[in-house]
Amino acid sequence: MACALALLRNGYRVTVVDPREPGHGASWGNAATIANYHCIPLGSPQVIRKLPSLLLGADSPLVIRWSYLPKLAPWLARFLLVCWPPRVAAIAEALAALQHNADTDYQPLLELADAKDLLVRNGCLYLYGSAASYARARPEIRLRREHGVPLQ
Repeated sequence: MACALALLRNGYRVTVVDPREPGHGASWGNAATIANYHCIPLGSPQVIRKLPSLLLGADSPLVIRWSYLPKLAPWLARFLLVCWPPRVAAIAEALAALQHNADTDYQPLLELADAKDLLVRNGCLYLYGSAASYARARPEIRLRREHGVPLQ
C-alpha cells in the first residue's frame, strides 16, 4: 500500500487488487516493525558453525524431515553459499541501503494516516550469555557499525 500511495502522490494512476478485504491477507498479522538495525542476513558463518547443533539438538528451532532432504538439498546448497563472509557483507550492504531511509520515509505515511502517535520507538536489545558468545557476535556488530547502525 505504501508503494501504491507513493505512486499516487507522484501522479500515477494506481489500482490495488486484493482478493480479500483490508486487514486480511498480506496485512494480517503484520507487526509493522521498522528494523533498520537489522542489516545482517539470516545466513552467516555463525549459522554454519551452529548447523550440527541446530540439526541434532532436541530443542532446536530447526527441524528437517530427513525424507524431504533430497527436495530441500538445492535450496540448502544455495543457502550455504550465501553464508560465506563476502556474500554476507554484500547482502548486509544491500539490506542497509534498503533500510537506511526507512524511518524518515515512513513519516509521511504516518502523517497522512494521522497515526504518528501510534509509533513506538523501542530500539533493539541483544543479550549475550557469555564473553564467548559476545566475541562470536563481533563480526555482526562490526557490520552494523560499518553500515551506520547506531550501537551502544
